[in-house]
Amino acid sequence: MPEKEGLDGQTFWVWPESLWAPIAFTKTYLKRRDNSHEDWIKWWFDPDARVYQFVGEDNIYFYAVAEMGLFMALNEIAGREPLSGLPIIVPNRHLLYCGKKASSSSEAKPPGAAEFLNFYTNEQLRMHFAHIALQHNSGSFFPKAMFEGQDGFDATLAEGNILTNVYNRLIRSCFYSMQKHFNGNLPTGEPEPSVTETARATVEEYEWAMYRFEFSKIIDILDVYLRDSNKLWSAEIKLADAMDKEGQTEEALKKRAVTLLNAFHAVRTAATLLHPFAPEGTERVAEFLGVGDNLWNWNNIHEPLNFFIKQDHQFKFLEPKVDFFFKHPSQL
Repeated sequence: MPEKEGLDGQTFWVWPESLWAPIAFTKTYLKRRDNSHEDWIKWWFDPDARVYQFVGEDNIYFYAVAEMGLFMALNEIAGREPLSGLPIIVPNRHLLYCGKKASSSSEAKPPGAAEFLNFYTNEQLRMHFAHIALQHNSGSFFPKAMFEGQDGFDATLAEGNILTNVYNRLIRSCFYSMQKHFNGNLPTGEPEPSVTETARATVEEYEWAMYRFEFSKIIDILDVYLRDSNKLWSAEIKLADAMDKEGQTEEALKKRAVTLLNAFHAVRTAATLLHPFAPEGTERVAEFLGVGDNLWNWNNIHEPLNFFIKQDHQFKFLEPKVDFFFKHPSQL
């Protein structure tokens, strides 16, 4: 290494093939997908493309130092700008398995990924791992369901419950109310300004946290947003029910319409924000809404649901007790 802060003559060793492995992985995936592995150049060098590498703290020297030097040299040889296509490094501390550092080279061997899927869904695990906040400190992963005789609450499910309990409830409430009171059609009108302002503020918080790779904060932001949206729904529907009991049928219907527009705005906003963490469930939401990939376009993030549908739009009918985000069969 060059002299730095009084140190010189130092050497660190690295396997060069491990540094270009991410490119090899990209080529292999594209070849399996459509037999066109040369498309890897678009993924790495297109001006609109960004490559992110999530790296453990013990590999920072390899990928944040040696890899960058290697890639800059190869770019120069290929006639590209030296900084072209360099990956963005996302450093992480260690994920401890049951409080211990586990690896294939240590005495404590971690289970294979497939073993976890015998007890949890991939979206439950993804939500949980995102919330551990490895960007700040090492965190422990204790999948209680994998150990016999472990009763009580399983912390691995805490973040997934935001999807399987809180978000599921809000989406179902919207569909069942729309089917019961509005013949399955979205009422005309717009969400209330207070609702769109809350959504906009949530999006801005999310953007800033995502820019800083603070995924744990994103999960907290979405947790608060969805719980508050459920509370607003419950309070407003109670008012509409009270109006119905008092014979104010027309006023109650207007109240339900506004409540539905408000709640659906929360549903569509949350679907876009959660898509990177729970793609299967959120795409199921989009399927029932009958909207296309425009829902994931960040340019449309502040648009209400009626922006994505035509006037005579038909939503997919939601049968009783249908979920959008699933629990693992072993949890039922």
